[in-house]
Amino acid sequence: MLAALWCMDVPGVAPTHACLKKPSFFDGFHHLGDRPGLVLLLVLTGAMSLFAWPILSLLPALADQTLHAREDGSGYGTLLCSFGVGALLAALLVASFGSLTRRRWFLGAGVVVSAVALLGLAVARELPSALVLCTVLGSGLIQFNATSQAVTQLSATDANRGSVMGIWSMVVSGAMPLGNLLAGSAADSWGVPVVLSLQGCGVVGASALVLGLALAIRARTE
Repeated sequence: MLAALWCMDVPGVAPTHACLKKPSFFDGFHHLGDRPGLVLLLVLTGAMSLFAWPILSLLPALADQTLHAREDGSGYGTLLCSFGVGALLAALLVASFGSLTRRRWFLGAGVVVSAVALLGLAVARELPSALVLCTVLGSGLIQFNATSQAVTQLSATDANRGSVMGIWSMVVSGAMPLGNLLAGSAADSWGVPVVLSLQGCGVVGASALVLGLALAIRARTE
């Protein structure tokens, strides 16, 4: 990673007056106050971290209790490997074909693919089908997260990019552990398939809410 950063040739940007002022913790929030679309994207990113990413903490229980895979851990390892394959494919897809006009499509496709894969895993009872769904889920989650991070970075100004990305990281790193805690506790009480169904419905509900708010904001501004 250090070698890759050292090899990057990034043209310098002359610091503006806004960049030279003393930074404040609230600068990022003030910047977001004028960009409701970016706020909605952060809300959706938090929802994906809360509902979708906890699948990683449920994979061992899914392999053992639902799929009845081998108890030596190979079932969990295979599921995690398939998730990583999907994530790699999505990263290559976003890096190769990402553009300004495709970002909304990548965000929407990531949400839809993740929700469908979660709901599919809720009813999967065989390891081969679960492997395919894990590959699809890994692809959807990375496709959304990579695009969300890129959009957030490019939407912020040079003076506020650091603080805005700090908020993005805070949303992700705060929602994911909470989702893991809730998913694990719920799985102990209701079982993994029920929790996966609730996660998929949570992704669908959150995306529908964000889409409705976005349409309302657009209608109000026109």
